[in-house]
Amino acid sequence: ILTGNSNTKLDDNRVTGVGQPCTTVIDNQVYLFHTDWDSGLDAIHVARAPLEDITNPSAWKKYKDGSFSSAGLGGASDAVVVPSFEGDDYAASCSVSWNSYLSQYLMSYETRNAIYTVRSNDGIDWTDPKLLLSFSQFGNAKVGYASLVSPTAEMGQTNQSGIVILSIRAAGTLDTMMAIPFVFS
Repeated sequence: ILTGNSNTKLDDNRVTGVGQPCTTVIDNQVYLFHTDWDSGLDAIHVARAPLEDITNPSAWKKYKDGSFSSAGLGGASDAVVVPSFEGDDYAASCSVSWNSYLSQYLMSYETRNAIYTVRSNDGIDWTDPKLLLSFSQFGNAKVGYASLVSPTAEMGQTNQSGIVILSIRAAGTLDTMMAIPFVFS
């Protein structure tokens, strides 16, 4: 249903195409947030298709030039979330939910140095990032793949408080999932 830009040169030493999917439904459209490694900047992009037509590859359109106008298979797209801070050379592995406390969509995503959150009314235009969790507190461990969950919220939603579930791996150990509480004020 989705590929990277068809003009991308394959390179065995670099990830290419699209990956790290996260979906949510907005106004009967499935929004598929993903990393597009072919765009020249490892950032978060979005495509969508009508809920009733998500298995039809031609129904998927990528967000490009202000609208969902580019083909899901092989078309180009514009990033909706990019790395914003010095030393953060990618934005990836997002998790999106409707946050009932904020009355907005909430996205968490990772960079090289931290996990950030951004908010949106429409799933396209996102606020400036707010730091949720700095990786520096974990020393040299590899941290990532964060997802937010609020046990007291409806499925697919978050609220004022909950848990950040993420993976951490110290040198010489296996990846382990951790749960760290969060509260929005």
